[in-house]
Amino acid sequence: MELYSYTGFHRLEINSLKLKTLTLKDYVRMGGNRDDLEIAPLVDVSSVVNAKLIYSFAYIKGIPSTYVEDCCRDYHQVVYTLIQDNLQMLCYATDLTIGTWFTQVMFTLQFKGFPISELNCKYLTLMLHMIMFNMYGVAGLLRASPHVETISIELEYTLLDDFLIYNFCCNAELLDLAKEDNMDLLSGVLSVEFHNLKKVKIVISSYACWKDHVKRGFEKVTKLSKFLLLNAPILENFTCSMNYLSQHLSLLADKLLGCPRSSTNAAINFQE
Repeated sequence: MELYSYTGFHRLEINSLKLKTLTLKDYVRMGGNRDDLEIAPLVDVSSVVNAKLIYSFAYIKGIPSTYVEDCCRDYHQVVYTLIQDNLQMLCYATDLTIGTWFTQVMFTLQFKGFPISELNCKYLTLMLHMIMFNMYGVAGLLRASPHVETISIELEYTLLDDFLIYNFCCNAELLDLAKEDNMDLLSGVLSVEFHNLKKVKIVISSYACWKDHVKRGFEKVTKLSKFLLLNAPILENFTCSMNYLSQHLSLLADKLLGCPRSSTNAAINFQE
């Protein structure tokens, strides 16, 4: 079932037990109505094979100061509940796609000790913005996916990255995200081994080659890649390809080819 650029109703109730794919994109709220789309709880979603969670839930600034604290607290409670419910309902999906915003919330959840449902996916795709994604949120998702066999990470940089960070995050979120700079990836995430992980593919696509942004993005990519190589004992293939940033490919190759890895049989490939 697929709905694109749709409006006219505020509740979607699905009773089919045979539904395998549900795609909701660009829900339009008309006439100033601020109600969100409500999706009725599904009693049994074990038949869902493919699931994509790539939406975002923005904090709206500009609220009168007397209501900021209550609004922010309510916002975070809604977000935490939403993420936990989503992951719990879709924990049986074998092919799961996760977006950037989820990595930020996952970091906060694990940092604050909230429980995360174990995922049964075998194929995990992460669609991430090169600057905005949170490494510890990604590592938390991977830790919750012990059965994953193939991981695809698609990274891109857009001019909206910094704008979105500073204009759609509340102060509490910005403080949480700032903690990432003072944490080590391996110590910030509990010990984990990906006993089923065989293939990793990282694709980096960017039209912006500003020095500072490239450096920040590649530091994250390098740390995340080392984390995967160090914790995947049966890894067979690790591929990294880049578009528009080929001049940095050799630098990344130098850092990864010499780093420790738990699988001695893993083939590491770099492609332009």
